[in-house]
Amino acid sequence: MKKLKIDKKGLPPEVARDVASLCESLIVIHGNNLLSISVYGSVLSKNYIPKVSNINLVCVFSELTTEALNLSLKVIKLAVKKRIVPPLFLSLDYIKSSLDSFPMEFIEIQENHRTIYGTDCFADIQIPLKHLRLQCEQKLKSQLVRLRQTYLEYGKNRKLIKQLLLDSLGNNFPIFRNILRVCQHPIPELYEDVLMKISGICNFDAQVYLDMLRDKKKTDKILWKEIDSIFGEYVLQLELLSNFIDKMKVSDN
Repeated sequence: MKKLKIDKKGLPPEVARDVASLCESLIVIHGNNLLSISVYGSVLSKNYIPKVSNINLVCVFSELTTEALNLSLKVIKLAVKKRIVPPLFLSLDYIKSSLDSFPMEFIEIQENHRTIYGTDCFADIQIPLKHLRLQCEQKLKSQLVRLRQTYLEYGKNRKLIKQLLLDSLGNNFPIFRNILRVCQHPIPELYEDVLMKISGICNFDAQVYLDMLRDKKKTDKILWKEIDSIFGEYVLQLELLSNFIDKMKVSDN
């Protein structure tokens, strides 16, 4: 059995104890089969909002079985009540064999994570830019289909369409960051700066996205009564960005 040593350095104080408690429980349950636990995402950045932002973890196993999932159910259920998202459970073999299938997800973890237990399993992974470009295009085009389909079904329900747009906005930032990676530009930490950077290099007017972000952070207000206009501009800019990425030429790196 490995010694229980959780490195809480860099975690917000209000979440460090809950994260450490979950990790200690998982280590006791899984022993040497659990190779590492890492925290990743906004909780490690200036975009973290206390009591609002989710806490994301990824656990890497030597061997991942259904039994391992079953053994973890009780402690994960308790953790969810404390805003800890059910962790990603991955095997080391799965990571190695899936870098071309989920390049965005893995590079997002690689570039914004802190391993708090065990060996860092993400430090040395290599992601070709061509895989990132393709996944950015796929995700943008999938969002366009979902946005339009949902609008057709619930377009008169302003509350639901507002939530649809806010959820989409949050899901878009990993895509925006990876577009900057594909364009080989530095990636700002703050969401507002990411939007401004994207606007400067792509065929993309970020204003409605900035307005929504500031409304979400309660630093400004957007006129949600004009939901149809907001939705239309949001979708238009997403489509222009999708077309830009579609036409990009990326050489192997």
